[in-house]
Amino acid sequence: MDIFSFVTDQVESSMGGWMKQTQVITDQVSNPLNAILNQVSGGIWKGQGADRFVDEMKSQILPMLASLFTVNMNFVGAIKKSQEGILTGQQSASQIASSLADDFNSI
Repeated sequence: MDIFSFVTDQVESSMGGWMKQTQVITDQVSNPLNAILNQVSGGIWKGQGADRFVDEMKSQILPMLASLFTVNMNFVGAIKKSQEGILTGQQSASQIASSLADDFNSI
């Protein structure tokens, strides 16, 4: 295994962990908050306080969580794009080195 394969495996493992943590945030934070909102909207809590709670959750808290998810996805996407660039560069360098070796061997 060369160093690039090792690094690639490590980066992919890290990205998998990052995505799992993003899913944990969704499962353990967003889903319960949505369930609470559904209960409040269903009438478990009534009045101005309930209305303000629902409005604030929908206008501020849930959008922030969605933004966090988007940031995480963009982060992983940027790492993947960087990794692809590195691998492309490594492949190009290997081809050039191989071509040079062939040229020197033919002399």
